[in-house]
Amino acid sequence: MKKTMKRTKIKIIALLGLALTLGACNHIMDTQPSTSYSESIVWSNRTTANSFVYNVYGSVFGGYIGMSNSMYWEDRTPNGISTVDGMSQNWFNQNNYQSDQDFVGVFGSYGTVRAINMIIEKAQEYKGKGLSDVDTKELVAEGKFLRAMHYYRQARAIGRIVYIDKVLSPADTAGDGLKKYVLTKTVDESYDLIIKDLEEAMADMTTIKVQGRANKWAAYALMTEVSLTAAAYVPAKATTYLNKGLAAGKALLAQSGYALHPTYSDLFNDKVNSAVGEIILARYYDYTLTTVGGTEMQYTSPNASNDQVRTSYASPFFKVDKAFEAWPTQYPTQNLADAYLMVDKTTGKAVNWKDASQVKAAINFNNTSTIPAWITKTVDGKKIGTGGTDRTSQTQTQIEDNYKAFTNIQYSATVKNPMTDITSIIYADRDARMAATLVLDGTEWNGETASTRFFGNLNRWTGGNGSMAYYRTATNYYWRKYFYNTVENKVIFVSNKTAYHRIIFRLGRVVMNLAEIQLRLADLGAGTTYAEAVATINQTRTIHGQLPASAAATATDAWKDYITERRCELAMEGDLYWAAIRWGIYGGNANNGAAPKGDVAILLEEPTLIEIAPDGSGFVVAPVNYLEINKRSFRADRQYLLPIPQGTLNAYPFLGTQNPGW
Repeated sequence: MKKTMKRTKIKIIALLGLALTLGACNHIMDTQPSTSYSESIVWSNRTTANSFVYNVYGSVFGGYIGMSNSMYWEDRTPNGISTVDGMSQNWFNQNNYQSDQDFVGVFGSYGTVRAINMIIEKAQEYKGKGLSDVDTKELVAEGKFLRAMHYYRQARAIGRIVYIDKVLSPADTAGDGLKKYVLTKTVDESYDLIIKDLEEAMADMTTIKVQGRANKWAAYALMTEVSLTAAAYVPAKATTYLNKGLAAGKALLAQSGYALHPTYSDLFNDKVNSAVGEIILARYYDYTLTTVGGTEMQYTSPNASNDQVRTSYASPFFKVDKAFEAWPTQYPTQNLADAYLMVDKTTGKAVNWKDASQVKAAINFNNTSTIPAWITKTVDGKKIGTGGTDRTSQTQTQIEDNYKAFTNIQYSATVKNPMTDITSIIYADRDARMAATLVLDGTEWNGETASTRFFGNLNRWTGGNGSMAYYRTATNYYWRKYFYNTVENKVIFVSNKTAYHRIIFRLGRVVMNLAEIQLRLADLGAGTTYAEAVATINQTRTIHGQLPASAAATATDAWKDYITERRCELAMEGDLYWAAIRWGIYGGNANNGAAPKGDVAILLEEPTLIEIAPDGSGFVVAPVNYLEINKRSFRADRQYLLPIPQGTLNAYPFLGTQNPGW
């Protein structure tokens, strides 16, 4: 039977208006506004109290979703790259940033903390004055959940937090009062405070499921992730923290009623209503109030026209001219494409696609840097890739410069049968999440045939006037995940209306957290087995990936399959960077055999692209050296904790010390 849920449209009612703004700080701690409205209007009624809570949601949840707090973190891994309107994320990926950077808004969010604490205090104050006992209990618990979530975002990045658990008044910070509010002395102190809030939230939050509203199970989901990070940074308490996460994960799976949705793609597009049985917490955006410019589609969809197709000698033409008029800067990589396993037609096992028997039978791999003839050949006497209608206008030197992306080819491949299109081999029999996450050459996208091969309508060179096209992919992949097919007029344009959503917690993420908890406890000899972890991994692998179950029987193989599974399950969800940091702390099987807190192998992967021959006879894989995006570095001496903004520490030295290495 199809599940239905009531959806709460999170619209703040007019009477609260400016009263719900968080106000400006008069110094580092926010003690304003003190009273700018009649608080009884808000807190003497559950409906208006809920409106206040909904307003705080935006500030707290916004720290986990959207472009800067999710997508950009994907680009700090080999899953994705960012060209950012001609710039790149190299300042982070190459460690070209300083200690004054504030990656998580640590010291600019006291207004959010104030609003959260107001929920907790006012819910208790108005108990029996319009709020029932149940109302008070649930609102207090929800406030503590929000506080835990707010501070966890900071703790996972910088370790120590300035924890405030009350609504501050000007008197609280007068004189030396401000000096009471300092950074926690240790990382474990931070996590103990966060977990205390979270456990109290888990006890009293409602179990009722309302789309867009946090419930008890959202707190349980958060506990599975907080416990993992806490255990990584505080090894002396690792078993204690991990067991809290283990209990939360098992309880959620057994008692919550959430289930993995069989069609992975539905979770991330306009069919989301069919998939709400997996979604624990998300933000939903109404069609009438949302435009493409406020969504990821603005930055992941191309800007393309039939005129560009014509002048580049490309194909096919678009059915609807300018169906894509976005400003893309975010693209997935060949590295991510490689992570999706293939079902071997001979053995029936899931393997790396290059190891599948059908691939070996159909394709010749060439480990050479030689540029294939199909890249340098001419059409009607005109050089491919030089752009413009006059293909003879550039010098040979300029033409050769255009091919600099091919000078470091990692490998190439050709089909053995000239009648075979290579994409019918390399993209067939793959993990189902691949086609749900990536736009692959020759697939339908927004009602159009997306050709990302050389001379294709959405290839990286098409329309580029002799160089890589502006507002086209830099890898020959686009993100399909979080793309809606119901945009106004089916044209991806900044002002066109669209419904949208962003997931914060879903069961697939909890399953991945639970599997890692089980792996770590098995590593520590603390009560779980690798077989249990593999069984958990297989939940998402078989349902979402539609792959055969993993039969991993060793710690090494269990970790290998887990890392692949998490990478594929949570791609484009801002997860891999933070997971990789944990894996680097663990070392061993979690990080290519490296010692604990060594260089993180996965973060040092060189991002790559694919270029497919126009006739499908072959392909090349090469680094994404556009803007030197391929250059990655990791500094183990300082990158396991990001910097506390040095300017703030200079202004308020009583706060505490800087993190190591900064």
